[in-house]
Amino acid sequence: MSSSGAPSHEDRGPGMIATTVVVSVLASVTVVLRLATRIWIVRSVGWDDYTILFAAFGVIIGAALVIVQVHYGFGRHKGELSQWQYSEFQKFSYGEWIQTFQTLMFTKVSICFFLLRIPVERYLLRPIQAAIIALIVSNVVLTLLWIFQCNPIDSTWNKNIAGHCFTDAQLQRIIISQALISIISDVMLALFPIVLLWKVQISMRVKAGLCILMGVGL
Repeated sequence: MSSSGAPSHEDRGPGMIATTVVVSVLASVTVVLRLATRIWIVRSVGWDDYTILFAAFGVIIGAALVIVQVHYGFGRHKGELSQWQYSEFQKFSYGEWIQTFQTLMFTKVSICFFLLRIPVERYLLRPIQAAIIALIVSNVVLTLLWIFQCNPIDSTWNKNIAGHCFTDAQLQRIIISQALISIISDVMLALFPIVLLWKVQISMRVKAGLCILMGVGL
Protein backbone atom coordinates (compact mmCIF):
# COMPACT_ATOMS: atom_id res chain seq x y z
CA MET A 1 0.00 0.00 0.00
CA SER A 2 1.45 3.39 -0.98
CA SER A 3 1.48 6.41 1.29
CA SER A 4 -1.35 7.92 -0.78
CA GLY A 5 -3.59 4.99 0.06
CA ALA A 6 -3.62 3.58 -3.49
CA PRO A 7 -3.34 -0.19 -3.76
CA SER A 8 0.12 -1.64 -4.33
CA HIS A 9 0.84 -3.31 -7.67
CA GLU A 10 3.10 -5.90 -6.10
CA ASP A 11 2.31 -9.41 -7.37
CA ARG A 12 3.55 -12.32 -5.29
CA GLY A 13 1.67 -14.86 -7.38
CA PRO A 14 4.60 -16.09 -9.49
CA GLY A 15 6.69 -16.71 -6.37
CA MET A 16 3.81 -18.65 -4.79
CA ILE A 17 3.46 -20.79 -7.90
CA ALA A 18 7.19 -21.49 -8.06
CA THR A 19 7.35 -22.50 -4.39
CA THR A 20 4.23 -24.64 -4.67
CA VAL A 21 5.47 -26.45 -7.78
CA VAL A 22 8.89 -27.17 -6.26
CA VAL A 23 7.38 -28.56 -3.05
CA SER A 24 4.85 -30.63 -5.00
CA VAL A 25 7.51 -32.10 -7.28
CA LEU A 26 9.80 -32.98 -4.37
CA ALA A 27 6.93 -34.57 -2.43
CA SER A 28 5.77 -36.55 -5.48
CA VAL A 29 9.28 -37.80 -6.31
CA THR A 30 9.82 -38.85 -2.69
CA VAL A 31 6.56 -40.81 -2.60
CA VAL A 32 7.24 -42.45 -5.98
CA LEU A 33 10.71 -43.57 -4.84
CA ARG A 34 9.26 -44.90 -1.60
CA LEU A 35 6.57 -46.89 -3.40
CA ALA A 36 9.08 -48.22 -5.93
CA THR A 37 11.26 -49.43 -3.08
CA ARG A 38 8.34 -51.06 -1.30
CA ILE A 39 7.01 -52.73 -4.46
CA TRP A 40 10.18 -53.98 -6.18
CA ILE A 41 12.81 -54.19 -3.44
CA VAL A 42 11.12 -54.76 -0.08
CA ARG A 43 8.07 -56.37 -1.75
CA SER A 44 5.85 -55.29 1.08
CA VAL A 45 3.20 -52.62 0.51
CA GLY A 46 1.04 -51.60 3.45
CA TRP A 47 -1.59 -49.12 4.58
CA ASP A 48 1.11 -46.56 5.31
CA ASP A 49 1.99 -46.60 1.60
CA TYR A 50 -1.62 -46.28 0.45
CA THR A 51 -2.34 -43.38 2.78
CA ILE A 52 0.85 -41.48 1.91
CA LEU A 53 -0.14 -41.88 -1.74
CA PHE A 54 -3.46 -40.16 -0.97
CA ALA A 55 -1.50 -37.42 0.82
CA ALA A 56 0.68 -36.97 -2.28
CA PHE A 57 -2.42 -36.65 -4.43
CA GLY A 58 -3.62 -34.02 -1.97
CA VAL A 59 -0.40 -32.05 -2.39
CA ILE A 60 -0.81 -32.09 -6.18
CA ILE A 61 -4.47 -31.01 -5.91
CA GLY A 62 -3.43 -28.26 -3.50
CA ALA A 63 -0.80 -27.04 -5.96
CA ALA A 64 -3.40 -26.90 -8.74
CA LEU A 65 -5.75 -24.92 -6.49
CA VAL A 66 -2.99 -22.43 -5.63
CA ILE A 67 -2.27 -21.91 -9.34
CA VAL A 68 -5.95 -21.26 -10.02
CA GLN A 69 -6.14 -18.88 -7.06
CA VAL A 70 -3.15 -16.93 -8.41
CA HIS A 71 -4.98 -16.69 -11.74
CA TYR A 72 -7.85 -15.00 -9.89
CA GLY A 73 -5.65 -12.63 -7.94
CA PHE A 74 -4.00 -14.50 -5.08
CA GLY A 75 -0.81 -12.61 -4.20
CA ARG A 76 -2.15 -9.23 -5.32
CA HIS A 77 -3.82 -6.50 -3.32
CA LYS A 78 -7.56 -6.97 -2.87
CA GLY A 79 -8.18 -3.47 -4.22
CA GLU A 80 -6.82 -4.51 -7.62
CA LEU A 81 -9.34 -7.31 -8.05
CA SER A 82 -12.85 -7.09 -9.43
CA GLN A 83 -15.69 -8.42 -7.33
CA TRP A 84 -15.93 -11.46 -9.61
CA GLN A 85 -12.20 -12.19 -9.35
CA TYR A 86 -12.30 -11.98 -5.57
CA SER A 87 -15.36 -14.24 -5.45
CA GLU A 88 -13.61 -16.85 -7.61
CA PHE A 89 -10.49 -16.62 -5.48
CA GLN A 90 -12.60 -17.19 -2.35
CA LYS A 91 -14.24 -20.23 -3.96
CA PHE A 92 -10.94 -21.97 -4.67
CA SER A 93 -9.49 -20.90 -1.32
CA TYR A 94 -12.48 -22.57 0.32
CA GLY A 95 -11.65 -25.75 -1.60
CA GLU A 96 -7.97 -25.54 -0.74
CA TRP A 97 -8.72 -25.60 2.99
CA ILE A 98 -10.71 -28.81 2.49
CA GLN A 99 -7.73 -30.29 0.65
CA THR A 100 -5.37 -29.15 3.41
CA PHE A 101 -7.42 -30.92 6.08
CA GLN A 102 -7.38 -34.17 4.09
CA THR A 103 -3.68 -34.01 3.21
CA LEU A 104 -2.65 -33.43 6.82
CA MET A 105 -4.85 -36.27 8.01
CA PHE A 106 -3.58 -38.79 5.44
CA THR A 107 0.04 -37.83 6.15
CA LYS A 108 -0.28 -38.38 9.89
CA VAL A 109 -2.34 -41.55 9.51
CA SER A 110 0.37 -42.87 7.19
CA ILE A 111 2.98 -42.26 9.89
CA CYS A 112 0.78 -44.08 12.40
CA PHE A 113 0.43 -47.09 10.10
CA PHE A 114 4.19 -47.07 9.59
CA LEU A 115 4.73 -47.21 13.35
CA LEU A 116 2.30 -50.12 13.59
CA ARG A 117 4.68 -52.10 11.36
CA ILE A 118 7.32 -52.05 14.10
CA PRO A 119 7.26 -55.31 16.13
CA VAL A 120 6.74 -54.09 19.70
CA GLU A 121 4.57 -55.00 22.67
CA ARG A 122 0.85 -54.64 22.02
CA TYR A 123 0.39 -52.05 24.77
CA LEU A 124 2.68 -49.69 22.85
CA LEU A 125 0.50 -49.99 19.76
CA ARG A 126 -2.76 -49.02 21.47
CA PRO A 127 -1.99 -45.26 21.56
CA ILE A 128 -1.11 -45.34 17.85
CA GLN A 129 -4.34 -47.13 16.99
CA ALA A 130 -6.26 -44.61 19.09
CA ALA A 131 -4.45 -41.78 17.30
CA ILE A 132 -5.58 -43.12 13.90
CA ILE A 133 -9.22 -43.14 15.03
CA ALA A 134 -8.91 -39.68 16.61
CA LEU A 135 -7.30 -38.22 13.49
CA ILE A 136 -9.98 -39.61 11.18
CA VAL A 137 -12.92 -38.61 13.40
CA SER A 138 -11.61 -35.09 14.06
CA ASN A 139 -10.90 -34.63 10.36
CA VAL A 140 -14.45 -35.65 9.40
CA VAL A 141 -15.95 -33.28 11.98
CA LEU A 142 -13.77 -30.28 11.06
CA THR A 143 -14.18 -30.87 7.33
CA LEU A 144 -17.97 -30.99 7.61
CA LEU A 145 -17.96 -27.83 9.71
CA TRP A 146 -15.83 -26.11 7.07
CA ILE A 147 -17.95 -27.33 4.14
CA PHE A 148 -21.22 -26.26 5.75
CA GLN A 149 -19.97 -22.97 7.20
CA CYS A 150 -22.65 -21.19 5.17
CA ASN A 151 -26.21 -22.01 4.20
CA PRO A 152 -26.50 -22.10 1.24
CA ILE A 153 -22.92 -23.20 0.56
CA ASP A 154 -22.56 -20.82 -2.44
CA SER A 155 -22.86 -17.84 -0.13
CA THR A 156 -19.46 -18.80 1.32
CA TRP A 157 -17.72 -17.13 -1.62
CA ASN A 158 -20.55 -15.29 -3.37
CA LYS A 159 -21.58 -12.41 -1.16
CA ASN A 160 -24.42 -11.55 -3.56
CA ILE A 161 -26.24 -14.62 -2.26
CA ALA A 162 -28.01 -14.10 1.04
CA GLY A 163 -27.07 -16.75 3.57
CA HIS A 164 -26.34 -17.56 7.18
CA CYS A 165 -22.62 -18.12 7.82
CA PHE A 166 -20.23 -18.75 10.68
CA THR A 167 -18.52 -15.67 12.03
CA ASP A 168 -14.83 -15.06 11.34
CA ALA A 169 -14.11 -16.04 14.96
CA GLN A 170 -15.88 -19.38 14.50
CA LEU A 171 -13.94 -20.10 11.30
CA GLN A 172 -10.72 -19.27 13.11
CA ARG A 173 -11.64 -21.79 15.81
CA ILE A 174 -11.99 -24.50 13.15
CA ILE A 175 -8.55 -23.68 11.73
CA ILE A 176 -6.97 -23.40 15.19
CA SER A 177 -8.52 -26.74 16.18
CA GLN A 178 -6.97 -28.36 13.12
CA ALA A 179 -3.62 -26.76 13.96
CA LEU A 180 -3.74 -27.97 17.58
CA ILE A 181 -4.60 -31.52 16.49
CA SER A 182 -1.72 -31.38 14.03
CA ILE A 183 0.77 -30.12 16.63
CA ILE A 184 -0.31 -32.62 19.30
CA SER A 185 -0.12 -35.55 16.88
CA ASP A 186 3.30 -34.37 15.63
CA VAL A 187 4.68 -34.27 19.18
CA MET A 188 3.16 -37.65 20.04
CA LEU A 189 4.53 -39.35 16.91
CA ALA A 190 7.95 -37.73 17.34
CA LEU A 191 8.18 -38.95 20.95
CA PHE A 192 7.17 -42.51 20.12
CA PRO A 193 10.73 -43.52 19.03
CA ILE A 194 11.99 -42.50 22.47
CA VAL A 195 9.53 -44.88 24.13
CA LEU A 196 10.38 -47.53 21.56
CA LEU A 197 14.15 -47.36 22.11
CA TRP A 198 14.13 -46.74 25.85
CA LYS A 199 14.79 -50.38 26.79
CA VAL A 200 17.13 -51.20 23.91
CA GLN A 201 20.59 -52.22 25.16
CA ILE A 202 22.74 -49.62 23.44
CA SER A 203 24.76 -46.67 24.71
CA MET A 204 22.84 -43.55 25.74
CA ARG A 205 24.69 -41.52 23.12
CA VAL A 206 23.65 -43.86 20.29
CA LYS A 207 20.14 -44.10 21.72
CA ALA A 208 19.79 -40.29 21.81
CA GLY A 209 21.04 -40.03 18.22
CA LEU A 210 18.58 -42.63 16.96
CA CYS A 211 15.71 -40.97 18.81
CA ILE A 212 16.54 -37.61 17.25
CA LEU A 213 16.88 -39.06 13.75
CA MET A 214 13.65 -41.06 13.99
CA GLY A 215 11.77 -38.16 15.52
CA VAL A 216 12.91 -35.74 12.82
CA GLY A 217 12.20 -38.35 10.16
CA LEU A 218 8.62 -38.74 11.32
